[in-house]
Amino acid sequence: MKRRLPLIIAAVACLWSTTALAEGELLPPDIDFAKVCKVKERINKPSRDWTGWNGKKSSLSSDQLIELGMLYRFGSKGTAKQPELGAKFFRLVAKRGDTRSPKAMNLYAQMLLSGDGVTQDTEQAMAYFEKALAGGRYKAAHYLGEIYLGFGDYTKAEYYFKQSAATGYPKSVLALAYLYKEGLVTPPADQAVDNLYTLAQNMLLERVAKGDCVSLYDIGLIYFKGELVPRNYTVAAKWLEASASTGLTNPMLVLAELYRSSSVEGVGLERVITLWQTAAATGSREAMYHLGMSYMLGEGVGVDRTTGLDWLSKSAARGELDAMEALAHAFSGEYGVEKNPKQAAEWMIKAARHKDVSSEILLMLGHAYETGTGLKQDLRQAFLNYERAAKAGSRSGVVRLAESHMQGRGTNQHAKKALKFYRLAASRGSNHAMRKMAHIYRCGTGVPQDMEKSYKWLERAVANKSGAALLEVATLRFEEGKEQEGLHFLERAAELGNRKAMATLSVYYLKQGDKDKAETWEDAATDDGKGERAGWLKLGKLYAHDGLDADKAVDFFEEAIDLGSAAAMYEYAKHLETGRYGMPLDKEEAQELLQQSADAGFAKALYWLGKEALKSEDGKTQEKSIPLLEKAAGGGEIRAMTLLAELYSKGVGTIAVSREKSAEWMDKAVHAYPCKAHDIAAVAKNYAKGVGTRQNAHKALDLYLRAAELGSPNAMRELGRMYARGLGVKPAPEKSIDWFRQGAEKGDAASMLELANAYASGYGIATSPELAMEWWKKAADAGNEEARTQLKQMQATGYGE
Repeated sequence: MKRRLPLIIAAVACLWSTTALAEGELLPPDIDFAKVCKVKERINKPSRDWTGWNGKKSSLSSDQLIELGMLYRFGSKGTAKQPELGAKFFRLVAKRGDTRSPKAMNLYAQMLLSGDGVTQDTEQAMAYFEKALAGGRYKAAHYLGEIYLGFGDYTKAEYYFKQSAATGYPKSVLALAYLYKEGLVTPPADQAVDNLYTLAQNMLLERVAKGDCVSLYDIGLIYFKGELVPRNYTVAAKWLEASASTGLTNPMLVLAELYRSSSVEGVGLERVITLWQTAAATGSREAMYHLGMSYMLGEGVGVDRTTGLDWLSKSAARGELDAMEALAHAFSGEYGVEKNPKQAAEWMIKAARHKDVSSEILLMLGHAYETGTGLKQDLRQAFLNYERAAKAGSRSGVVRLAESHMQGRGTNQHAKKALKFYRLAASRGSNHAMRKMAHIYRCGTGVPQDMEKSYKWLERAVANKSGAALLEVATLRFEEGKEQEGLHFLERAAELGNRKAMATLSVYYLKQGDKDKAETWEDAATDDGKGERAGWLKLGKLYAHDGLDADKAVDFFEEAIDLGSAAAMYEYAKHLETGRYGMPLDKEEAQELLQQSADAGFAKALYWLGKEALKSEDGKTQEKSIPLLEKAAGGGEIRAMTLLAELYSKGVGTIAVSREKSAEWMDKAVHAYPCKAHDIAAVAKNYAKGVGTRQNAHKALDLYLRAAELGSPNAMRELGRMYARGLGVKPAPEKSIDWFRQGAEKGDAASMLELANAYASGYGIATSPELAMEWWKKAADAGNEEARTQLKQMQATGYGE
C-alpha cells in the first residue's frame, strides 16, 4: 500500500481539481475513501481492555487517562456513559503539565462550553482553550473563534480562525470564508473568498493523503447543520457517506438522522436501518437504541417487540438514557408490550440517576412511589421526584408538588406553599391548577371561603378551553336550575373532547326522549382513543345511579374494566357488593374486582378493602387492614386517615391503642385540607367523637355544614342528629327534620330511618304513621337493617294501616 500511495494521491488530486464547485460549496471527489484513509485502531477500539481496571488513576499514562475520559464522556465501546467521570480524567491530565496536557485542556474546555458532565462555564472554557492553544492544540483556536463569533466580536473570531487555518484545519478556512462572504469583516486585499474554498479543498486532500479522514465528517456536519455554509442535505450526505465508509461511527449516526429527517433522492428507511446496524456492530449504544425503537414501532422493519426490547436493553446496559426511558415506557404498557410494573420501576430508577432524565420519567417514578406500583410505597421519594420534575420545568411536576404540600404527602403540610405552587402552575397554563384554585376557594381549604374567587378561577380554566372546567360549570348550572346554560357548557366541554361530558349529554337526551342524539353522544363518548375508558365509566355510573338500565350499566362498566380502568373496577364492585340500583349481586366477583383495583393503587379500593378486613374476627386479617389503609391514605384518601385515627384511638382486635398514632393520623387528615364533601364529613366525625384530637362539637358542626353545602348526605344526617340532640348547638327540632329530609332525598338510608322515626314519634314534625311506614320501607329497600327490623315489627302490629 505504501508503494501505491503516491499514485492514489495523484489520482485524488486530479479528480479534485476537476470537481465543479457551486458558490460556497465543496463536493468530495469520487474515490474509495475506505482504501485511502488510515483510520487509527484506537478510533474504533480501546487501546487496552479496561474490564479489569481497578480504578487507580496514578498508574495510568496521560494517553490512557484521555482514552478513559473519552470512553466515559461518550459512553462508547461498551462503557456506560459517565461524562462527570470523563471530565475528571481530562482535568487530571490537564494538571500534569506534560506533553498530553494541552489535548486534555482542549477536551475539558469543550465540556465546559457545552455543560456536558460539568457546570457550563464559557469564561472558564475560554481560559482552558487559551492554555491548550499555547500548548500547540490548533483546534482550540477554532473553538475560540466560534465563541467570539457567537459574541459578535468578528475581529477576534477572524484572529483565532486564522491561527487554526494556518495549521491546516479546513473548518477554520471555511469559517474565514463565511466571515468575508457575509461582510462581517473586511478580507485582506490579496484574499479572494473563492480561493479560500479551494484552499479548504487542498487541506482536506492533504489530510486524506496522510490517512486522516475525520475532517470528512466535520465538513458533512457543517452542511447538515448549515453552519458557515448554506445548509445542503444532498452535499452533506455525500461527505457523510464518504466519512462513514471509513468505519467511523458518528458519521453513520448523523447520516441516518439526515436520511430520516430530510428527503434525499433515492434513499429510504432501508439505508437508515443498515447504517444503524453497522454502527451498532461497533458498539454504538445510540444506534442500538434507534434499532430497538424501529423494531418496537415497525419503522423500516417489521414490528418485532422481542428484538426491539433486546436492542433497547443492550443500549441501556451501555448507559443510553433514551433506551432506559423507552424501556420504562414499554414495561408501563406502551408500544404493545405487556405491563410489568416491577421492571418499569427498575428502569425508571436507573434513568432517574441521570441528570438529564426527562421530567416525564420523574413524574412516572414519583407516581410509582406514591402508589407503591412496582416498588415499595415511599411518599418521601415520590415528593423528591416530583420536586425534580418541577425544577426541570414540568408543569405537572409543579401541580404534584402543590398537592404534596396541600396534603402533607412526603413533606410537611404547608397550605401557603401549596397555593404558591398551584398559582405557579396556573400561570404556566395548567387548567388542572386553575380548577384546584377554584376548589380551594369554594371549600375554604387553607384560605377564607370565597365563592367569587372560586368562580373567577373556574372561568380562567374555561377561557383556557378546559373541558373539565366546562363540565364543572355545567354541573353547577344544572344544580342551580339553569338547565339551558348547563346544556350549553356541557356541549362546549364535549366539543373539546371531554368524554364525561359526552356521556352526560347522551343520558340527558335519553331522558328527553331524543334517542338519535343520545346514541350519537354515546358513540362519541365510547369511540376508540384517549379518554375512551372515562366515557364507558361515566355511562356506567349514570345508567346505574339514574336507574336507566342495569344491564347496559353492567356492559358499560365491563368495557371500562377491559380497558384497565381501576376506577371502573371499584365502581362496579360496589354495585356487585350491594346489588344497588337493580344491579346483579355477586360478592365474590366484587372482591376480585376490588383486589384488582387496589393492586392498581386505586385509593378508594384500598380504603374499602381495609374497612372490610376490620370486620373479620381473625386478628391477622384485621392487622392487614393497617397497610391497606395506610396505602389508601398515601393516595390521598382522607377517610382512610380518619379511620386510622379512630382505630388507634379505640384499638380493635389485635390493633393496640396508640394515642400518639391516632393524633398523628388525625393531624394528617385535618391538614390535608379536604375539598370533597365526604372527606370533610369524615374529619368532622372525628372532631365530634374526639378521635385523635380533643372533642370539639363546634368544629364538627362547622365542618358538617361545609360538607352538607357541598352535597354530603352523611353530613346532612349528622347535622340532623346534632340539631336534634343539641350537640354544639341549641336543640332545633325543625332544623333537625329539615336536614334529615335533605339527607333522605340524597339517598342516605340512615337519614330515611331518622325521618321515619320522627314521623312515628312526632318529634319536630306532625305525627304520620303512613309517612313513617313509607320512609321505613324506603330505608329498608336502601339496605338499612335497623329499618328492616323496625318495618317488620310495625307491620306485624298493623301500624300505619
